[in-house]
Amino acid sequence: MGREVLKERVQEEANAWWRSSGKQRSATDPTFILSCAPCNVICSILFRDRFKYNYLMNLLNENFRLVNEPWIQLYNFLPAFGTYLPGEHKRIFNINEELKDFILERVKEHQKVLDPNNLRHIDCYLSKMQQEKDNPQSQFDLENLKVIGRDLFTAGTVTTHSTVRYGLLLILKHPEVQAKIHEEIGRVIGHNRLPSIKDRQDMPYMDAVVHEVQRFIDLIPLNVPHAVNRDIHFQQYILPQSQ
Repeated sequence: MGREVLKERVQEEANAWWRSSGKQRSATDPTFILSCAPCNVICSILFRDRFKYNYLMNLLNENFRLVNEPWIQLYNFLPAFGTYLPGEHKRIFNINEELKDFILERVKEHQKVLDPNNLRHIDCYLSKMQQEKDNPQSQFDLENLKVIGRDLFTAGTVTTHSTVRYGLLLILKHPEVQAKIHEEIGRVIGHNRLPSIKDRQDMPYMDAVVHEVQRFIDLIPLNVPHAVNRDIHFQQYILPQSQ
């Protein structure tokens, strides 16, 4: 948060997504293009270029599907027993290895053209790894880099696009909310520039809608409860006990 390079990557992808979605003139399923958007941002941060790989996106979607399966939930509760049980939960380990192999392949491409005088993105990690290659206690190694990259993709792609999809569905079901969002966007941002994180302070309604979407949806199974077990008084609002 607050880093200019991150803001620029998100703005670039938002603009590309808007141009692509603006070509649609009929009902369409936004799942794939919404999936690519956060993946593009992470790829541009790590590898300098935007996402071009259906293979990677398929792996991430399959990983998210398996995480929501009952077998995985059972495995999380009883890992010792889950090891011996048949089922799709074993596929998730293969996916994790495939994701790490994909990242390692891209890392090796960067190692071939690493320029110590022009470090950008993942090059900074590779440079530090080179500096500490003789230090057995160093945490900068390829294995850690693969795990970090995998975690960025698995935690930052499907979760993000699923949240946006939920948000689109919810504002379609609540046109009065959609109208207020449109009014605030038009008043604060207008039609001649991209939104910025700085706009957040001037868009309390949009900020509240984003937080309400994240509170309302059930994105990750077995996550923290989304219910209120007693009446809560917060500032001038009352959150009634869930029935």
